[in-house]
Amino acid sequence: MTKIFQNSDIQKFNKQDEIKIENKKLLFDKDTTNLSFVSIGQYEGKDNDGIVVSSVEFLSEQTNLQYLDLSYQPLKKLTIKNCPNLKVLYLYNCELEEVVFEGEFPKLELIDLSNNKLTTVNLQKQNFPALQNFFINKNKIESLSFLSPFIINNDYFDFGIIKNPLIEPPEATVKQGNDAVRNWYEQQNKYGSETLYDAKIIIVGEPGAGKTTLRHLLAKKTIKVPATAKEQPSTHGINVEKNVKFLHSHLKNIKITTNIWDFGGQDIQYNLHHYFLSSDALYILVTDLRAEKTRFTYWFQAINFFGSKDIPIIILKNDHGDAGSNDISIEQYRRDFPDIAKNFEEIRLNLGKIETENKKDWETLNNYFIPKQLEELKTVGSKGVRIWSEIRNEFEKEKEPYIEFGNLFDIAQEKGMKSEEDVKYMLKYFHNIGIIIYYEEDRFLDNYVFIKPEWITENLYTALTESNISEKGIFEDKKLFDFWQQKKINFKQRKVLLELMGREKFDVAYPLYDNKYAVPIMFEDKALQHDDLSGDILYLKFKFEKFLPKGLLSRFIVRMYENIEHNNNVDLAWKTGVVLRKNGTRAFVIELTDEKTIDIQIAGTDKIRFRSSIIETFEKLFERYPSKPDLFIPCNCEKCIREPKFFTYNDLLDFVNSGDKIQCIKSRKMIDPSELLNGFKMFDKENIRRPQDTHNIEINIDNSNINSNKSNNTNVVGNDNISVQDANAKNINIIKEQKEEADKKLKIKEEKEKQKKKKLRRYIFWAIIIVLAVTTIIAFVVNIFYPSIWSWIVPYIAIVFLVLPFLQKILTLIKTSIDIADKY
Repeated sequence: MTKIFQNSDIQKFNKQDEIKIENKKLLFDKDTTNLSFVSIGQYEGKDNDGIVVSSVEFLSEQTNLQYLDLSYQPLKKLTIKNCPNLKVLYLYNCELEEVVFEGEFPKLELIDLSNNKLTTVNLQKQNFPALQNFFINKNKIESLSFLSPFIINNDYFDFGIIKNPLIEPPEATVKQGNDAVRNWYEQQNKYGSETLYDAKIIIVGEPGAGKTTLRHLLAKKTIKVPATAKEQPSTHGINVEKNVKFLHSHLKNIKITTNIWDFGGQDIQYNLHHYFLSSDALYILVTDLRAEKTRFTYWFQAINFFGSKDIPIIILKNDHGDAGSNDISIEQYRRDFPDIAKNFEEIRLNLGKIETENKKDWETLNNYFIPKQLEELKTVGSKGVRIWSEIRNEFEKEKEPYIEFGNLFDIAQEKGMKSEEDVKYMLKYFHNIGIIIYYEEDRFLDNYVFIKPEWITENLYTALTESNISEKGIFEDKKLFDFWQQKKINFKQRKVLLELMGREKFDVAYPLYDNKYAVPIMFEDKALQHDDLSGDILYLKFKFEKFLPKGLLSRFIVRMYENIEHNNNVDLAWKTGVVLRKNGTRAFVIELTDEKTIDIQIAGTDKIRFRSSIIETFEKLFERYPSKPDLFIPCNCEKCIREPKFFTYNDLLDFVNSGDKIQCIKSRKMIDPSELLNGFKMFDKENIRRPQDTHNIEINIDNSNINSNKSNNTNVVGNDNISVQDANAKNINIIKEQKEEADKKLKIKEEKEKQKKKKLRRYIFWAIIIVLAVTTIIAFVVNIFYPSIWSWIVPYIAIVFLVLPFLQKILTLIKTSIDIADKY
């Protein structure tokens, strides 16, 4: 167990009258060299007599300064120097735009710069040999290259980087956590880096709007443009046009390589959108002005939900000259969707006349709008691992829809990548950005790398939409296999496709009986008849702020199929609802689409445990979504028994942290928020682990870090990457329990060592007794044959009997002398 500081070290921070402040300037000069622990952070509930510091100057060397906390002070710019013994530095929420470290900091172990306005930090590793904790959450950092020397080949270096507009490493890597970020830099270091000009174009819109026509035209394929929407066959699932190149608008001889994804517009296919819609893509929303059915609001909501604030969008109005009233007001959508409004582009043309009447408009789209918008993407011009591109170019030459892992590893080895773990990390990255599909954790599917994801979606959804295969969402695997066989899909591939339909993959279907399967997304909308819940009902709901993802409840039903209640051998599940049963407890889970809410009601003998199981299943489904819903928890007062008022989970947390009660607006009674949270495990929209309200201590136990902070406003957390505000009472107890458990283990270990030493001393004591006894007997025997030596035997025996009573004390004295020698 090691600590940055022992508790006894920080018994008292330096008094305010010892700190030198002149005109809001904190001075460290020859008069402050006695200062060791300086904390003037303006935390809520901390009495600092309104101290405000807008600048800091280090005028002379501060040899005693070990701890400095200036959090919540309006510093803007700060230069730190002359602190050779500084160990901990907190500059949380200081409005910092620049921080400079001058000279060497040989003992600095922890830096927290979270919640500022920094774009980079100049850290030279040779100047920070002891640094092991660095947190820069919630800043404006685009590249972590300054941090890479610290994290490469150092698994114990802990860092926090959340809520930064990072370009390097890419977002798909950052989402995987610290280990993935570390691995990304290690692979760059090992295999070389390169500048990437890769991008993804996603074409969305209603069936028959012209999406497929646009995809072919962008890929410069010669096609016959359909005269009517009916002449254009609908896309099943997703079609992908690979390696379509666009000239960079201002970099000579640079081409942007794109994969163009054409999404099917049928309702059943919305269930797969969340797998492939991403934030690092250019979206083209195609609308057919002849029709009056484009759901602009849905598509803007979907793009806004799955994308990011800076996502570029081109609205292409396919104008056939006989337009209906399907035109839209861009200004209206700029008002409705301000997060993505700044990157809107709009163009109106007839895709059937790009060689004649609309040639100029087509060239504007193809040579200006698209390249300009692609250059806005973070992926274009970012750094990547050179060897990844080489391996990707090789496996994309494969004609089969997937490649077995062993064969891909052979390709990687030929290119110079020797480690299976490096290959799996690369595949995980490709999976996250939608290039391939790879299920590393699945014992059956981990042998397959799906290099053509569109093959999966086309074959799944084409089959399931065939009327002779599926009836009201139920199908037989034989009919499905026969259909695939007609499509020349071999037996092995059919087995793979069936496996992909299951839960925790595409969550499309679940098994029934007699080799039958159910597809919830194809169930009828009408609720099935079922018995009402009886007794005390436990209420709960998830509410999305702007958009309820399509197919969410269908995926939940697939994952919970073992708990679906039956009525006359019929599953009580429909498209927007399900009845669950487990161990005498029942639950209704209903999707309220208009309210963007999942409503949950539970009754029975084991409500709390069943509630936990339901919440955990939804949490796993939410992992794929960039925006998480609010969890609403009901009031428990007597007026809220049947129709409760709800509090958000985060509001209850805030009241628990402040120690206040919360008022029910229905009964006007004050409610203890901790009682409402009883039985909930941590569920936070940002998965934040909260700090312990204690002094700044780092405890390393069993190679895991438990870092905590003296205040409620700043936290140093292990592998969660997070530095956050506000303490959470439950996690305080968790960390305390961990520390108590560690102390308990330490005491047990010390007690065992003590018993071991005690036993050793006892063995030594009896060994000496035996040696003395044996030598005494030998002396008497020798005296019988040699009486002349009696003169020295008598004194020897006298000494032995004099020493025996004090032998234990002599051994204790020897042990104490040894312990003192070891200590020094």
